[in-house]
Amino acid sequence: MFQVIFTLIAVVGASVHLAFSPKRRSSGPAIAGTYLLYLLFFYVGLMGVLTAYAHVFRPVETSASIGWSTSPYEYEVGMADLTVGVLGILCLKFWADFWLATAIANAVWLLGDAVGHVRQMTLNNNHASNNSGIFLVTEIIMPLVILSLTLYHRRREGNVT
Repeated sequence: MFQVIFTLIAVVGASVHLAFSPKRRSSGPAIAGTYLLYLLFFYVGLMGVLTAYAHVFRPVETSASIGWSTSPYEYEVGMADLTVGVLGILCLKFWADFWLATAIANAVWLLGDAVGHVRQMTLNNNHASNNSGIFLVTEIIMPLVILSLTLYHRRREGNVT
């Protein structure tokens, strides 16, 4: 559910930003860049920090919501979430290649998670709330949207090296 909330916050925030910034609405790359920055900050960054908190400080509840047993790996998963989350937050400061690296890290992480969740559903019939459902779609669609926006923005802004 958090994935949907953070997606909505990013999309609504970028839309409001564009509505009050006529200069930013002037070109496709500027519009894509605005949505991309909001998605990188909110969806990748803040959500990464929140999921890191959940895995590190609330491992029993977090594991149960995924249908898994608590494990020492919960801490390591939290650190991986934190790493990607910090990258997303730093996108406010660093641009161009940093955005691409962050989009790639996010895609590898979430698409890999999605594969793991699908395996759990098919092999172990695990249909816990945070192992299947709408969040699974956001783990597949959102990383691809963010990566596509990044590549479009780079190509149109001339940042391709």
